[in-house]
Amino acid sequence: MTPNCAEHNPGLEGRGIPERDAYALLRAVVQECIDQGRFRPELRDADLAAQTLWAGVHGLCSLQIAMSGNDWVKWRPVKSRLNHLLETLFNGILPP
Repeated sequence: MTPNCAEHNPGLEGRGIPERDAYALLRAVVQECIDQGRFRPELRDADLAAQTLWAGVHGLCSLQIAMSGNDWVKWRPVKSRLNHLLETLFNGILPP
């Protein structure tokens, strides 16, 4: 969890190609959901929605890596936390 240095990032040649760029894949799926009316109609910004979903999952993963061994928090199983996170995020973007 350190900043990337763009000039030393060998993965940049795949940027924007969903098969080689996880963000591009996520953004493409989000855009497809928007185009198909699967998100609330006021949510039209694919980058904002993708970045919000990415941030949520990244936060869960970061906490799991960095803090899951700390017993000062009664951590629920990571699968339970992930399912709850996704349900919570999706309830905010999916139409009723």
